[in-house]
Amino acid sequence: MNSANLVVMLQESNLLRGWVCMTTVIVGCLGCQPGWQAATYPVSGSITINGEPPVGAVVTLIPTGDKVDERNSKPWAVVDEQGQFTLQTYLKEDGAPAGDYIVTVKWPWDVKDMSQAMSDRLGGAYAFPDKSDIRVTIARAPTVLAPIEIVKAKVANKPGSDRRNNAAGPPGPSTPK
Repeated sequence: MNSANLVVMLQESNLLRGWVCMTTVIVGCLGCQPGWQAATYPVSGSITINGEPPVGAVVTLIPTGDKVDERNSKPWAVVDEQGQFTLQTYLKEDGAPAGDYIVTVKWPWDVKDMSQAMSDRLGGAYAFPDKSDIRVTIARAPTVLAPIEIVKAKVANKPGSDRRNNAAGPPGPSTPK
């Protein structure tokens, strides 16, 4: 074998190895989501507070069992003018992983005004898992949640004010349970 044939064989061998490596990488990546992400299923729902849609409220799902992924992601959504929401976990409106959740609700005064974005018209009454009695189950299929109705909730009149009492007693029951 002369040196010219050896050079051609080595070039063809390197080319073949390059194609094998590239094909392996491409095939390995096709159709995959990042390894840390859980599979999600489309989820939508609606919410009212004292019979009215809480426009701009943030609905967050807190897993009741194991965390949904290694980053402990929590599905969430912002409520629209009709009281509707569509959950997202990783991408806009991608849904939520299957499982059982506690629903938290925080209703800021103005999400566009950062000084008001951390406020809560409900005074934190539903902002934490240990305070919320709202429970939902997400199936391994597209899910439309039963309407969430928070009744007899104390809602503040304006930023910085005390919550006004729409009904005597603690925050009322909510559905679904």
